[in-house]
Amino acid sequence: LWSHFPNCTNNQIRNALLHGVREPPVADPQNTPGWDIFYGYGTVNAGASFQLLRTRGCVGAGGRFPDAANGETLSDQSPGGGEQLQFGCTADEHCTDQVDN
Repeated sequence: LWSHFPNCTNNQIRNALLHGVREPPVADPQNTPGWDIFYGYGTVNAGASFQLLRTRGCVGAGGRFPDAANGETLSDQSPGGGEQLQFGCTADEHCTDQVDN
């Protein structure tokens, strides 16, 4: 994805991947709602993430750029795991632990 969208930050690419996930198999007992240690937020769907970035751009698909004027860095927006979607929010859908496809 990054090679197709080189102007996006690493966090925007990661968040676009999170927003493009496929739900894990419902029949799998290890699949729990939201983030879990077995599937994270789901299985990677690079095609859906590519479409998000293509149609919405870096900010629309992956969140805002760090506010360098106020000392914010990429690292400040990189907690990883279940908290990643809370950083760089530009829309309600970026600010939730529920990922909608």
